Amino acid sequence: MKKFRVGLIGCGGISGAHIPVLKAMENVEIVAVADPRAERAQAAAEKTGARIEASWESLIACPDIDVVHVLTPHYLHAPMAIAALQAGKHVLTEKPMASTLEDAQALVRAAEAENSPVLAVIFQNRYNAANIELTRIARSGEYGKLLGMRASVNWHREAPYYTESGWRGVWATEGGGS
Repeated sequence: MKKFRVGLIGCGGISGAHIPVLKAMENVEIVAVADPRAERAQAAAEKTGARIEASWESLIACPDIDVVHVLTPHYLHAPMAIAALQAGKHVLTEKPMASTLEDAQALVRAAEAENSPVLAVIFQNRYNAANIELTRIARSGEYGKLLGMRASVNWHREAPYYTESGWRGVWATEGGGS
């Protein structure tokens, strides 16, 4: 079984969802982490046994990395993912894939380039039990022909989620949401 060697760019809050899953996978080894906050990189390195790279650029340049996880503020997803693809790395980026249409289009072009590695974007809620059941019902036709649909997701975030991040809740760095 091929072992995928992973590098994590960004060791903040969302890395806590990626690290345990990656560590539980037999065919994955986290080999490097990078974060501009040294304490975050150090904590991730201690959890994973990975080395710390000085920057995201140096992480992408590492020949021993097959896959890069982009776990950074939204406005950085596209440029980092594009650079990683161009360096020959497979990429799994957090959502959204970009904070502007232009960046999203550039990322798609990079992923569609000849001999490009694989690009994937996190969309974790597709595996929620309710979503799986709704998909099954819609496909089955048991309630007749589907004519329309509406859904609401009501998540609550306390003020520190926005005020302590330095980038959330700001158009230029988070974007406009869905």
